[in-house]
Amino acid sequence: MLVSDLLHLYGIGPSLMAPVAKAIGMKVVVTYHLKNYEHQKWNRLAKLSLRVGELFAVLFADQVIGDAKSLTRDLRSRFPGAASRIHFVPNGATHVADERIEPEIHGKLLGRYGLERSSYVVSVGRLVPEKGFHDLLTPFERSSFPGKLVIAGTADHRDVYSQRLLQRTDRRIVFTGFVSHEVVRALLTNASLFVLPSHNEGLPIAALKAIAAGFQYC
Repeated sequence: MLVSDLLHLYGIGPSLMAPVAKAIGMKVVVTYHLKNYEHQKWNRLAKLSLRVGELFAVLFADQVIGDAKSLTRDLRSRFPGAASRIHFVPNGATHVADERIEPEIHGKLLGRYGLERSSYVVSVGRLVPEKGFHDLLTPFERSSFPGKLVIAGTADHRDVYSQRLLQRTDRRIVFTGFVSHEVVRALLTNASLFVLPSHNEGLPIAALKAIAAGFQYC
């Protein structure tokens, strides 16, 4: 039976397996990217399990990676005994800046969604409560902004939350559904503003792609 030397656990949910991996002699690295137990979609039992996963991550992992400074500081302050094993390592998306998009793609894309260059707002992510798109839609609908709001992404599965989002009737709101990385890049390149309404994320890939497209992250 082949057993790996190293196990990389991405998130506090999978970190429930950290003590098992250590018991069979593996080194363990955990990437801590979200306090998943703060998400509204989980019931009490699930939230308790995620908190146990967080505890197992700091107790059993040889090294813990935080991909946002705020999350890393918070984790070190709550678990000072493991602070020396908790490191800030940001996500990276330098490849995005090197991607080339054929000029005709831009025109076709803008025409498909009825957009004008530099006259629309874009946001990217899955249609789940923790991404906060409902917090973005309400003020946008009340605004007098003449352009459109484009939300690029879809739900993992159709549920009540995603259906309610998709039923919003403002003609200025465009849900693209799942789109390729090339389309996301083109949408970001031509937008006037990128918005990240997420409740929990510190430095997600979506924000890095927006920065690579020329937006300032604040």
